Amino acid sequence: MKIIDIELTDDYLDQLENMTGCPCIFPSEETRIAVREMIREEYLS
Repeated sequence: MKIIDIELTDDYLDQLENMTGCPCIFPSEETRIAVREMIREEYLS
């Protein structure tokens, strides 16, 4: 069964921020993408 990929949009990151209380602010787009990949892997594992 294929797991549908989670689209980590800015809105989603904002929601995550609100849930965790941790600001999802990244200095660069590269870092933001890396963190999104990490979160995606976490959710799909």
